[in-house]
Amino acid sequence: MAKIIPAILESTEERVRERVCTLKQYGLTIAHLDVMDGLAVPNSCWGDLDVAGNLGVDLEVHLMVTEPLKAAEKWLELENVIRVIVRGEEIFNWQDYSALSYASGGKLGVAFDPNSIFTKNINQATFFLAMGVYSGFSGQRFHASTLDNIVVAKAINPCMLIGVDGGMNKVTIPIVKMLEVDFINTSSYFWNNSDDIEKTIQLVEGT
Repeated sequence: MAKIIPAILESTEERVRERVCTLKQYGLTIAHLDVMDGLAVPNSCWGDLDVAGNLGVDLEVHLMVTEPLKAAEKWLELENVIRVIVRGEEIFNWQDYSALSYASGGKLGVAFDPNSIFTKNINQATFFLAMGVYSGFSGQRFHASTLDNIVVAKAINPCMLIGVDGGMNKVTIPIVKMLEVDFINTSSYFWNNSDDIEKTIQLVEGT
């Protein structure tokens, strides 16, 4: 059964804390924190290590930054970080990726945008985040090629956990659930339906 991990993509600490408070109100204990440097992707957002370690929720941290493995080492040191995800397009040394993943106990995952070529290295990952949109901005339309990416990833590494991020809504969530993904990240759909968050949670986690 899929688990919802709402995505937080904000420019200030205040807004991040507001989002975290909302999640806690609904009994959600894990947040997907997007961290962007404006270089690896065409957007930038908040990502203060010191503050993030004391937000009071567990974090799945998605690093959309240059030199992601160096950044990942620092994030993996935080006790409340359950997983760090780096952009596959920014990894230029997969031996270093494998070494860091092993050292972290498998807490280092990898994400690929729609239409990216990932089959060569995906068997080294313990977690694969299939991006439903191109990294950078929430609110984009879902790319159908993501469904193929999920199927291929499952075939290459059946034991790997798989999440989906981007383009999630009342139409696409049931579709990706049929592919038996483990996690669903939703940002704009989740927050824009803030008056009915319980229904969004049920859409993802209900049978």
